Amino acid sequence: MGAGQIALVDVTFFGDERIGKLVGPSASYMADKAEFGSSRIKRWFGRDWNSPP
Repeated sequence: MGAGQIALVDVTFFGDERIGKLVGPSASYMADKAEFGSSRIKRWFGRDWNSPP
């Protein structure tokens, strides 16, 4: 993450062909990243987490 932007990395490890794709960077992905992080904290540790501003 830099300059308020984040990129997405989409990688397939299974099957005969390994494929990787980089999408972004974009400021619009920041909300997705915050949701991903907070949902993992909730699932793994059973507590809420709020991302920094």
